[in-house]
Amino acid sequence: MRRTCSETEVQQITAMIAALQTDLEEEKTKSAEATRTSTLLQTRLDAATRDNAALIREKELMEEEMAQSASQLEQIELDMAKSREQISELNTSLESVRDESRVLREEHTAQQARLQQLLADLEVSLEESGLL
Repeated sequence: MRRTCSETEVQQITAMIAALQTDLEEEKTKSAEATRTSTLLQTRLDAATRDNAALIREKELMEEEMAQSASQLEQIELDMAKSREQISELNTSLESVRDESRVLREEHTAQQARLQQLLADLEVSLEESGLL
């Protein structure tokens, strides 16, 4: 059995359907806006994630460079310590050579003095013997 609706009921139902369609369109609009906002936020999140990854990699590279620099600095300090030791050894050797040189000069001066004395004695001897 079919029931017939009055014109008023049809108008009420039509108005309800129109109101529901309007609500549905508003919900579709809100959903589309939410989707656009979500997509925009996801894009921003992806960009921030890439930026963060790049910053982390840059930090890691800087840490590697700092470690290499520290290692180089340590090697330089070791080289400087070796150089200081070599300089100390060279200074000791130089002092020894100076001491030897002074002794040799003194010996040379003493030998020259002896030779001059021998020459003078020889000259006196030759004069006394009449050979000169």
